[in-house]
Amino acid sequence: MKINRFTENVGTLFYLAMLVLVLFQIVSRYVFSSPPPWSEEFARWAMVWSVLIFGITLTRKNDHILMDFFVKMLPPLPTRILSASINGILALFFLLVAFSGYGLIQTSMICNQSAPGSGIPLFYVYLSFPAAFVFMSFAAFLNALGVVKGGGKL
Repeated sequence: MKINRFTENVGTLFYLAMLVLVLFQIVSRYVFSSPPPWSEEFARWAMVWSVLIFGITLTRKNDHILMDFFVKMLPPLPTRILSASINGILALFFLLVAFSGYGLIQTSMICNQSAPGSGIPLFYVYLSFPAAFVFMSFAAFLNALGVVKGGGKL
């Protein structure tokens, strides 16, 4: 799917950005004895964003870690019911996490928090949490629909 390819590419770009920033930190610390304060923050944010974006891809592909030893012993109908239920519960859980992330954004805006190294308001950074988990919820919901229609996998 094109969406999976897009999220994989964006996640890879954030991962490579993190790698370049960490290498830049190492060089600037040991060669110039003066790393810029913003590079550590951006590297950390790139790591978090790559994990969240890869989480969307894994959810859409239904490739999260799953202990399915006993589930594979079940007949097809109970397996489909269980798989649809699991994906439905995941969709609800992801929506709850997104709602919590929205609360984090509100708190950050009320307290006027900004990143110490770069001065960027933190609510911009925190926007990634509810956005990613809404997409994960949507992906889990689509997986549940696919299982109900008969084409999904556990």
